[in-house]
Amino acid sequence: MTVKTHLAEQSYWRSRMKRKAKLRTYRIIKRDLELEPYLEMKDLKSRRTLSLLRSGSNFLRIESGRWTGQDIEERKCSWCDAVEDEAHFTLDCDLFVTPRESCLGSLVVPVFSGRTEKLAWFLGGFARTPRDKGQALAVMSEFFLCSRRIWGKYKDLEQDWLRAEG
Repeated sequence: MTVKTHLAEQSYWRSRMKRKAKLRTYRIIKRDLELEPYLEMKDLKSRRTLSLLRSGSNFLRIESGRWTGQDIEERKCSWCDAVEDEAHFTLDCDLFVTPRESCLGSLVVPVFSGRTEKLAWFLGGFARTPRDKGQALAVMSEFFLCSRRIWGKYKDLEQDWLRAEG
């Protein structure tokens, strides 16, 4: 493919992405039309979780609330009462403090100029240099697996509690 063709394809791809509100996170983290390092994760569950978080088609309230027509402000995390979106799940939720600290403590995480840049790094824009890529992929894979497991257990407990209450 020529450079001119690639640039034309990339321009068309960006214009199509801008039209879809659901791709709000994807637009933040996906800058170029190229293979992303996270797609090389060996663990299918980690890669799938990361793909779901990046694409907006995921298990969080930001998405499930959209299905029922809830306003964004109503799509709250039941653990800490903030809007449960990809940034909250990845960067902020207190439910995941332990896996965040234990998994990411072994990585050299860059200093970020802002929240958007930090989210992009955590959702697969990490380790652009070959030297760091293998370690980063393994650590991020562990973090997403552990966080997803905790999230699932918490949601199961929440459902049990709601059934017992009702």
